[in-house]
Amino acid sequence: MKNHLDLVSTLLLNYGGHKEAAGLTLLSSNLDEFRNSLLGFNDFIRISSDNIIEYDLELKPEDIKKTLEEMSMYEPYGEGNEAPVFRIDSYKLKPNKYGKLKQLCGNDLQTVRLENNYANAIGFSMAKYAEEIEDCTLLSLYGTLSWNNFNGKRTPQIEFIGVEKQSA
Repeated sequence: MKNHLDLVSTLLLNYGGHKEAAGLTLLSSNLDEFRNSLLGFNDFIRISSDNIIEYDLELKPEDIKKTLEEMSMYEPYGEGNEAPVFRIDSYKLKPNKYGKLKQLCGNDLQTVRLENNYANAIGFSMAKYAEEIEDCTLLSLYGTLSWNNFNGKRTPQIEFIGVEKQSA
């Protein structure tokens, strides 16, 4: 993490850390530029210089829950045991409780939530792609899998950092 902060140090008032953790101080006027610098920076998801997302495995939406259960045998994930990155094709959007195919959320409305019969998906700082998928109901998502534990309910979730439209 500190290596990334070194690259954007001109945006920061103060920072420090090491490979696995970091802290920083910045002016609010630099927040958007700093946030944009983080897009595509993730120790688990690799994005090449020409914006091609590298992934480990392809997965069908209907296999997400079973895959998550199998992945638990290899936990904990982190330094030295990175979680696999998946390409999930044929991710068919379903309307949420408000009748929308996507929901922008978070204090800054930069997080995108998508719903599907097999797993919901969340994309942090992905709002800029929301318009691109506005009229699309079939997507390919790139990201990692996890369990979302909320209000006593455990559901499969995709944390996506890449999205592509698919034709039906």
